[in-house]
Amino acid sequence: MLVTAVGSAFVFDIVSLLAARFLAGFFATGFYSQFTSLRSLLAIFSWFIFGVCDLYMALMAYLLRDWQYLLLVVSWPAACAAVLCWFMPESLRWLIAKNQINKAEQQIQRIAKINGKPIPRGFWQELRRTDERGGQSVLQLFRDVRLVGR
Repeated sequence: MLVTAVGSAFVFDIVSLLAARFLAGFFATGFYSQFTSLRSLLAIFSWFIFGVCDLYMALMAYLLRDWQYLLLVVSWPAACAAVLCWFMPESLRWLIAKNQINKAEQQIQRIAKINGKPIPRGFWQELRRTDERGGQSVLQLFRDVRLVGR
């Protein structure tokens, strides 16, 4: 997303600009698949952010007359987000999917300590059972004929 957002400032024709902006929007929707329980709240919040960003864009367009400088300035939030990714811990889903259960347990204990909540009884057994099932793969989607047909 960052590459396409910043890269759109360096194109010189409308087709490349549209392609770069389409890809930036395509990659921006990835967060909907990660937080299924918060999907409606995230959708509402993202549209609120669109409104705020439209105001920011109008102000920047008024102050900066060259569209390439404008695209560089409005892409800086994506650059900041890319830098922050280095400081964020891995998600629990990713750790469990990669069979890094010990790291996942450390993350869960840290989260429980920060939240001041106890870890539910039977949680560790369920986590270990997930570990025993083994890794999952995208190829498993194609093993069922009904899923392939859909």
